[in-house]
Amino acid sequence: MEGVTGPALVNAGQYIMYTEFKDIVLGGKGSMPGFTHVSEETLEALYRYLGGTHGALISSSV
Repeated sequence: MEGVTGPALVNAGQYIMYTEFKDIVLGGKGSMPGFTHVSEETLEALYRYLGGTHGALISSSV
């Protein structure tokens, strides 16, 4: 299910890897603009908040 102005990110950590999540947030998708000013630390915290696991963070950075 898409969001109103971009991709749906509810529970995103359960169905996309961290690298894909990071690409969407930083680069945008659909009509959602990218947010290039977001730090790596904030991206990781947001990913975990949306259901991402620590294992997905580790495997995506290798």
